[in-house]
This record gives sequence, C-alpha cells and structure tokens, in this order.
Amino acid sequence: MYSIIRLSSDPSVIGVTDESQCYLSNNNLDNILITHWGCRESWHNIGVTPKDESQGEEFKLTLKANLTDFVSFTPYLINCYLVSEKTKLLLDKHKLKNAILFNVSLLSGGEKLNYFLLHVWQIENELVDYSQTILSEGILSNEVLLKPKDQQEFESLKSKYPFCNFKKTTLNDKFDNKIDLFKNIDGEIYISESLRKAFIQNEISGINILVNKGDLSKWPVISTN
Repeated sequence: MYSIIRLSSDPSVIGVTDESQCYLSNNNLDNILITHWGCRESWHNIGVTPKDESQGEEFKLTLKANLTDFVSFTPYLINCYLVSEKTKLLLDKHKLKNAILFNVSLLSGGEKLNYFLLHVWQIENELVDYSQTILSEGILSNEVLLKPKDQQEFESLKSKYPFCNFKKTTLNDKFDNKIDLFKNIDGEIYISESLRKAFIQNEISGINILVNKGDLSKWPVISTN
C-alpha cells in the first residue's frame, strides 16, 4: 500500500501562515538553482543535476518559521523539495524512483545546517495502466467520472478538461513494487509502507501523510496490477 505525502501548511507545525518557511538567499537570475530548475527554460533539466555543486547554494529560514525536516521555500524550483540530513539518511536506505538529492545549506538562527534538495520527477508513461485510470470533472452532485481507454484518450481528456481531478491511477506489471518513493502522473509524491513507518518512527516533520485504502471520495487512490 502506498501513501501520499504533502508539505504541511499547519502554522502550529511550520510556524508561518500563507508564506514559505525559507527563501533562497541569492535570489538572482544568475543563481545556479534558478537557472537550472527555476525558470521557464528549465524543463529540459528535469532529472539532471546542476554541473557546479561546489557553490553551496544557501537558503535562509524566515524569522517566524519553525525548523522542520521538510521545509517549504521560495522561489519555485521544478519538482524540488527541501529536506533535512536526517530525512536524507532515511531516503538513502530506501529505493527511490527518478530522484536526485542535491546538497545545499540552510541558515537558521545564525547556524548553517546541512540540507538537501530532493528533485523527483514523474514516472514514465509506460508504467501506467491508463485504462484503469479514473478522472473526475465537476464537484459534488455534478461530478462526472471520466474513464479513458488508453493513454491517447487520457491525454485528450486532460486537454479537454484541464482542471479535472485524479480519482484513481493504476500502475501496470512493469512497475517495480519495491520502489519506496515516486512521483505519480497525478503530480503527487507516493511513499511505501516501509518509508511511511520510517518517517513516523523517526518523527520526520513538515509533511502530512495521507493514507487511502480505496475511498474515491477522498484523495487520489493508487493501485498496482
């Protein structure tokens, strides 16, 4: 069984409301991270580590923010999550799909901490059983379930209904069920039961873990053939 992880927005956890916990200190267009993963021309760099890691890119925690293991930040960097060294050590013990860990630092109260950018990108289309994917358009009593026959019809429905929601995705028998973390076609990050337990046992903070046992009325459901 897989669960979804999302960054926490609870002020009692992250310390701030309606803003990120930290920001990239050198927020200029010549910043290595912005030019690599943070601009309109960056999409071709998905899955590619920046060449010059020696610059030691630095983030700064805002005054009111709490220090957590997953930290929200600005500006936006494509498919990137800021994680603590403790989190990185747990991830190193698990099997990640389409993921890179890039070393950075986080300034908190004058102390420079070792943090990492977790860059994780979407799984390949050939791992998805599109005939078992369910989308929805509309809300409540007006909700309509959309069931594509194949990838081509899926792409057509996504184009016709750009704001539709994912209800269910199914991964085919080419998918490695031993994978512990991956980004699905619905844009969500999924983790295995093993990694979920590791996060809980090690009190990894800054995220919500959503467990769904098949209720389509809640968040997306993942299944494997």
